[in-house]
Amino acid sequence: MMAVIELRSAFQRYMEEHGLVISELPLDDGQIHRVHVDGDKHGTRNGWYVLYTDGFPAGAFGSWRVGSTGTWSARAPETMTATERVEYSDRLRRMRQQREAEVERRQQQTAIAAKKLWNKSTNANPLHPYLIRKKIRPHHLRQVGDTLLVPLIDADGEIWNLQRIFPDGTKRFLAHGRVKGCFALFGPLDGDSVYVCEGMATGATVHQHSGLPTVCAMNAGNLLAVCTALTDQVGKITICADNDRQTGGNPGITKGREAAAAVGASLTWPESCGNGCRCSDFNDIAQCERAQEVAA
Repeated sequence: MMAVIELRSAFQRYMEEHGLVISELPLDDGQIHRVHVDGDKHGTRNGWYVLYTDGFPAGAFGSWRVGSTGTWSARAPETMTATERVEYSDRLRRMRQQREAEVERRQQQTAIAAKKLWNKSTNANPLHPYLIRKKIRPHHLRQVGDTLLVPLIDADGEIWNLQRIFPDGTKRFLAHGRVKGCFALFGPLDGDSVYVCEGMATGATVHQHSGLPTVCAMNAGNLLAVCTALTDQVGKITICADNDRQTGGNPGITKGREAAAAVGASLTWPESCGNGCRCSDFNDIAQCERAQEVAA
């Protein structure tokens, strides 16, 4: 078996080979450690690792910014004895629990920051450039400076994160905040039916035209988690998927179908307005002159 210093060096080299470069030898105390990642902003610590060198040496690492993870062991799995495989599996389980606990802690911290920012904000200006461009009303959105704030809540109405929308349309969530299973909501969830879509502007458009409560999952990958969270709240869910026909695999409709099949929801999406049409969601359709010509 390698000496402890060799094990720590081997783990460090392995992390570097997989994109996590740290300046010092990793600690081997079995605790999760946050580290700076090359290429990130100065002062940030978006990387993490856990390393054990006693018993069966093993480690795990990753980046919260890009969502990557990796595992390492001093022995290749195919050379392990049955006892070693059990110990390695147990170490992986403990490291996963540590990472999940750290993720939850960071999400809780971001939720506190989100609520503070929301409470000191003011009602959104109807003349905000993004609202004008998207032809939507402010509804319950708020604003700090020239930045729109869109609250992301869970099924109980608790704020977990904020989407910030800048005048040029750039969108950013608060770092390390929870997104999965959270959503933006237009209208109260007090009826039998609800529409579920991706983006905020699409949700505002659907709500303005239908009058029904509309939920925004914020991305296609979150549709299933959001629809699942809503199953105890409403009777009928209709997913208004993005039609990403210009993207390979059409992720909007593909993820929409997966979510609809899983929760028994209805599914719809905007059709093409014709040759050269680049519309992909219902907000695009509401603004598209070609779409209005086709409808007429």
